[in-house]
Amino acid sequence: MSDIVTKKKIAEKPVHQERSREKRNRLVKAGFRIFARDGYEGARIADISREAGISVGSFYHRFGDKRGFFDILIEEYTARGISNWEIFFSHANLAWSIEELCERLIAGDARAVDRNMGLFSAYVSLGRKDVTIVEPFRRMDLEGARLFLAHLQQRGDSGVDLLDLETVHFALSSIGKSLAFSAIVKGSTYRPQDPYAIKELALMLQRYLQLR
Repeated sequence: MSDIVTKKKIAEKPVHQERSREKRNRLVKAGFRIFARDGYEGARIADISREAGISVGSFYHRFGDKRGFFDILIEEYTARGISNWEIFFSHANLAWSIEELCERLIAGDARAVDRNMGLFSAYVSLGRKDVTIVEPFRRMDLEGARLFLAHLQQRGDSGVDLLDLETVHFALSSIGKSLAFSAIVKGSTYRPQDPYAIKELALMLQRYLQLR
């Protein structure tokens, strides 16, 4: 059976020692680099192990198979994404204009997408076959929307009183999908970090949320 879809996900083996934890972290970092470079289909366990300087046998002992490993990377990526949302809004200046706020928010999202194009390509590919892979990204987007809405309410911009979490979540999720699509589709007119694309997407976000 292909490892793209498995009936039962293999749980990661627990880390008991510092040395084991260090190996695990090296494999995870190498996995991000290889999946970002090669996507899901192109990524090979041998390449990940070589990049990490760890034997293939140690990889299988820790993660079971490529799909189980990819699930760990998704959880790591989305946990880091939530942390980045928290950092962004903790440093967001209430004196920024709504235009600057939206542009900075989308620019940060675009950088994350650009750094992990292969990961998003794999996400799209696997998501067609296994809907469980979508849930970590949904949680990440929802937390970003919650923080964005709380920040907007603190700012008190005109139109904020009409917003709810579902509306903000839909807007941020749609922007994220647009950025991911522009990153993974060859020949796309605009790339995620193009200044024009960021400015226009920020304007779309502002208008959709009717912020003034």
